[in-house]
Amino acid sequence: MGIFLVFLVAYFLIFFFQPSKILYFYISPQEFEFSNQKEIFFEIKPFSIDIQLTDTQKHKSHLTWSPNKKYLAFAERIMEPAENPFDREWAIKIINPKNFRIKTIFIGDDHTSEHQWLNDNTIRIYINAGTGVRAYRDIDINIPEPFIFAERKSPEFWTPIKAE
Repeated sequence: MGIFLVFLVAYFLIFFFQPSKILYFYISPQEFEFSNQKEIFFEIKPFSIDIQLTDTQKHKSHLTWSPNKKYLAFAERIMEPAENPFDREWAIKIINPKNFRIKTIFIGDDHTSEHQWLNDNTIRIYINAGTGVRAYRDIDINIPEPFIFAERKSPEFWTPIKAE
């Protein structure tokens, strides 16, 4: 009984400090060739128990861990209704694996291109600002509400990438 209790305490300590060692997150493969529906699942190691985390039936991509392996980020095609239906096409979302909550930190239009972790709390989001022109914005994952970028109305928050 004592060994089991030690194993259980060690398992929860590892989960608390580095959930990436206990949980394996992945985006499910498309069920149908022409389907654009992908969901996020996680597997509890070493038990091989797979559990579906999302159920939005919308395309998801670029699932990446933060450098400290405590959060995951992914892009989701959301297509929120707006005056122009392409105003709010993509969202960058964060998963907290300790409580399985998903938080939206960015909503952008069809010019949103990619994201990358800069450090444990900051994600750099890139947009295509025209032919051969890209810009980026660094977003703190702890913001209370998502940063909304639609119709390129917030150029003061973006840093252009200079051609080399």
